[in-house]
Amino acid sequence: KTTPAHPSFNTMNQAPHCWQRYNEWVVCLKQTSGDEEKCQPMRGLARGICPDDWVEKWDEERPKGIFMGVQ
Repeated sequence: KTTPAHPSFNTMNQAPHCWQRYNEWVVCLKQTSGDEEKCQPMRGLARGICPDDWVEKWDEERPKGIFMGVQ
């Protein structure tokens, strides 16, 4: 399932939309003490718009403390 359109993001370049959705998922994890089940809908939105290799890279960077988004 694809993420719904977001009026803040241009339809031609979805990279900022992807970045926002991924970081919203990370914020959800922080707010729920890492409850992945509760945050699964947000993870799905990020996976729906972001290239797999980006998500995998960011997933690897977060535990190392080198992810440039929400920590």
